[in-house]
Amino acid sequence: MPPKGYRHVSLRENLYKKLEELASELGFTSLNDVVAYILESYNVVVAMGTLDEKLSKIISMLSELKGAGKKS
Repeated sequence: MPPKGYRHVSLRENLYKKLEELASELGFTSLNDVVAYILESYNVVVAMGTLDEKLSKIISMLSELKGAGKKS
């Protein structure tokens, strides 16, 4: 049974090896740190996608306003 505040997770051997390789590449000493890094990176990517969508909408609105200004 894992210590309080921790959970036990089963992984396929090939995935475990990839996580170990990534840990070594990134200089992490634990797989927990690798998983935390992956989740944080994912959250950044999601946030970037959301920001990109918002930026695209703003650019579109500005283009519409610019076009409306030329018609006047």
